[in-house]
Amino acid sequence: GELTSEDEVIPVVVIYTKKRCGRYKARAVALGNRQTKVSVTEVYSPTISHAANRYLLVDGAAKGHYVGGFDVSNAFIKAVLGDERVICRLPKHWSKDSKKGDLVRLLKSLYGLRIAPRRWFDAYRAHLEEPGWTMCDKEPGLFRKGLMLLSVYVDDTLVSGPSKREVDDAMNEIMKKYPGKVIPAVMDGDVEVRDILGATLRYNRKERSMKICMDGAIDRLLKKFNMEGCRVAASPCVLTNPVDGGKENTTFPIRSMVG
Repeated sequence: GELTSEDEVIPVVVIYTKKRCGRYKARAVALGNRQTKVSVTEVYSPTISHAANRYLLVDGAAKGHYVGGFDVSNAFIKAVLGDERVICRLPKHWSKDSKKGDLVRLLKSLYGLRIAPRRWFDAYRAHLEEPGWTMCDKEPGLFRKGLMLLSVYVDDTLVSGPSKREVDDAMNEIMKKYPGKVIPAVMDGDVEVRDILGATLRYNRKERSMKICMDGAIDRLLKKFNMEGCRVAASPCVLTNPVDGGKENTTFPIRSMVG
């Protein structure tokens, strides 16, 4: 149909990235930062806190539970928008109109759209509650079903339970509707090594011991910002360069690093 005065046209761009595993990825992203007609209160989407995620892991270690994890592929686009009327302008190289780009109405969420995380969380939560998972009232993103625990951080899911079969069955049941990729642990003897939201988890189920460290994440940050040879400082956030007469540093990506 025709555009109305209430419609807001949101540009879509294609972001090309290289993943940590070495694979290349192209993703269509809506420039939700340009949306002005959406209230912040309408788009709030909970994610599990690091404390609650640690609770699942520590509880599992104390009981000698099995731990499994997977991530949902292309999560946001699995959620239907509902009554929202969202108009996007496609990239020129995806459009019949090569000068301006075609206008389309989105039927499903798209990465970058302000409402996308909320719509995905609502859809995923409803899917989990169907077979009996119950979400913690005080910690959205943490679910319990019998003796099993499950945590959700956007599209990353952890499951712990008393038997490997229960954990595997729970993950497979969820992925029947939302296909994803199981993330296997790397075995170091009896120790399972996993990446948990950037942190490194070392879990020995037989000994019921667990260690979570950030060494790998810190090393990746140092390499990313070319700081591997820097000396240690108690307060390393310096916005001026003393070597250059106190001149303000306008080139180092301090906001990106702090974020």
